Amino acid sequence: MKAYGYVRVSTDEQENSVQAQIESIRSGAKKEDVELAEIFIDKDVSGSVPLRNRPQGRLLWDRMDRGDILFFSKVDRVFRSVADAAATVMVWQDKGIRVIILDLGIDLATAAGRMFFHQLSSFAEFEREMISQRLKDIFAHLRTQGRLVGRPYGWGKRDGKWVEDMQERELAQRVSGMYLS
Repeated sequence: MKAYGYVRVSTDEQENSVQAQIESIRSGAKKEDVELAEIFIDKDVSGSVPLRNRPQGRLLWDRMDRGDILFFSKVDRVFRSVADAAATVMVWQDKGIRVIILDLGIDLATAAGRMFFHQLSSFAEFEREMISQRLKDIFAHLRTQGRLVGRPYGWGKRDGKWVEDMQERELAQRVSGMYLS
């Protein structure tokens, strides 16, 4: 039996969230009196991407065996889709993997824990859809004011600051030159 943790953040700006999740997982493992074998961390990955399709999520998925324990801090850090949550948990149950969701003390080894988990995953999916709709509304409003929406081409963020991406700019110039000739 091995114990694992899983952490996900969708943007670089959530770096503090990574540490908070790791601390929560370590605390949960200590309460269960188990030693963590590994904590898998996906950074800059949307919750809408199924766990198996995330770089570290895939490694976690492949590494877990019967009798292992998985800790994560909150449902929405792992799942933002009811379908993904239900399918994944079913596979984990069939494999005999115990899952503990730390923020609410939910253990999926119990019927009540599984029922509550499915409700929470439904709320997480709803939250993802609401965020998406709010962004669409904001972008539509900005467009009506003639403002640019999205990242400026030829620029990217590094360490939270905008910097020129010369490779992208050179590519744009080549494509533009081909178009004009």
